[in-house]
Amino acid sequence: MSHLRRALLPGMNAGVLLVLCVVSPVLVGCSIQEDPNPDPRAYTDSAGYVTLDKALKDNGITLPEDASEVRFGSYVGQDESFDLTFGTGCGSVPRFLQESSLKGELEQSTLLPSLVEGAGSAHGWKIDSYREPRGIEDDRWKSVLRSVVVAKDAEGACKVFLSALR
Repeated sequence: MSHLRRALLPGMNAGVLLVLCVVSPVLVGCSIQEDPNPDPRAYTDSAGYVTLDKALKDNGITLPEDASEVRFGSYVGQDESFDLTFGTGCGSVPRFLQESSLKGELEQSTLLPSLVEGAGSAHGWKIDSYREPRGIEDDRWKSVLRSVVVAKDAEGACKVFLSALR
């Protein structure tokens, strides 16, 4: 903020500048950053006040009991989005899909579901480094749009990539 203060008026009181930032952020160009998400599994740009449990509940997702390497991001703006990835035994995937109300069969495709592809780019998921990716595109649960890709890692376990928009 010191560079902004120097750019405005050299003699301006810091308190006046703070009031301008709070009252008129568009005119002054100030922004108030929210606290980062305290959960170490959250991506650094995830909304700080949205817990993993809340995001899972809001998006109708039930993690398998054996879920490992869980990472998530919850983003609130004009829409709310939720990105999630985790490892699990491949035998847990059918139950995960059923308990999360994901309808349809996982299908092999040359193109990733668009929501997962966008989230993957943003979070460095490197889905193409996994074997046998299969996905579900455009599954709707009430007002939630969800896409899932499941692929096998080098050890034969499954890696799940999910992105939801509501």
